[in-house]
Amino acid sequence: MTVTVNMLMNMTKAELDELYNKSSVGALPEGEAKGTALFLFGLDVNDVFASLVQSIAWQGKIFYSEDERLMINRVSPLGIKFLRAQVYKGSSLLGDGETIIVDYSKTSIFKKAKDEIREVSPGVYLGHALWGKQRLTMFALQF
Repeated sequence: MTVTVNMLMNMTKAELDELYNKSSVGALPEGEAKGTALFLFGLDVNDVFASLVQSIAWQGKIFYSEDERLMINRVSPLGIKFLRAQVYKGSSLLGDGETIIVDYSKTSIFKKAKDEIREVSPGVYLGHALWGKQRLTMFALQF
């Protein structure tokens, strides 16, 4: 079954967790991805709020594979590149097995920040933003 971002937006947090846990790690992403907030601090995000977040705050991520595996977030209506991170595969804090880690600890002031992402459908990744071991939000990336 092909999973779309719209389908992810209509899932409960428990359904998203189940999908994340049963999904394989997938390939390390490359290129520009549109980001969609799914949950913020444990609260549901509706379509209007997700569109608002995307238009004024966080638009997505750009993954680079040259020399080092790096990622930069795109923020603001201008798509400003902000907050670099290293990208690699590692053990998941939230699920079983391997995941793709987006690690801000060595590249930004946010030393406790990490994302975990897994490919849930070709070109669609489901992710968690973490502060230490605490999940702050869930998001989708569409390449």
